[in-house]
Amino acid sequence: MVASDGVQQSSPVTVNILVIDANDNTPTFAQFSYSVQVFTDRQPGETVLQLTATDADEGLNGLVTYEILAGAQGDFVINNHSGRITVALGVTLTVGRSYALTVKASDNAPGNQRRSSTTTVYIEILPPNNQSPPRFPILTYNLEISEAMRVGAILLNLQATDRENDPITYQIVSGDSQKVFNLSET
Repeated sequence: MVASDGVQQSSPVTVNILVIDANDNTPTFAQFSYSVQVFTDRQPGETVLQLTATDADEGLNGLVTYEILAGAQGDFVINNHSGRITVALGVTLTVGRSYALTVKASDNAPGNQRRSSTTTVYIEILPPNNQSPPRFPILTYNLEISEAMRVGAILLNLQATDRENDPITYQIVSGDSQKVFNLSET
């Protein structure tokens, strides 16, 4: 920059300007709420849900920390830096329990400038046997059939097994877009 009196000009000086980030953004969760089903055999320290809130500010204004405000009943904890919710140490989960955790994400601006938002995490505790899906004994079945085969003929009798003996239903999920084949649901 230079100054002039109309006749003479000063020597140039350097002016450095540092623009400091204003804390004008609030940490934002991707969803308003989250629902998670957790099985009773989930061990303490194992992840229940990974939350992420983003803040478009820079530096401490954009650095997000997390905390559970309510609803955990001592059964869940959150890593305040990563947003990872885990089963608390020493906890045994009980079938049928449900939780509604209120989780807050805050930026790290100075006290009265700090911004935050909350989300709700709904957790339902299920028995461990619901983790075992039905299984077919073989993963791929290959058939060769004649085009002259009569309509309604049985091509294959498949049977999946379920470790808990829950009722099993069947459906064709791909490969028969024209609905050429019929499958008994049971």
